Amino acid sequence: MDLAAEPLVTEAFTRCVGRPVVVDMEQVTFIDSSGLRALVVAHRAWAHNELDFTLRSVPERVLRTINTARLGDVFPITP
Repeated sequence: MDLAAEPLVTEAFTRCVGRPVVVDMEQVTFIDSSGLRALVVAHRAWAHNELDFTLRSVPERVLRTINTARLGDVFPITP
């Protein structure tokens, strides 16, 4: 999830607006600030509408990046 993928990620989230979302991160091998931004923007939109937005199966490498950005407590994360 990087600058090149951000428009695709944002579009995918846009198609899911209005219902709870579980983002399966199992195949994500890299995330940068653009990917994190897409997740934060989506999470805020879901929280504003009182809907669940959960990350699932986050690889350790990606989880380290999320935690380094101090976002580990922002997203609900499940195994």
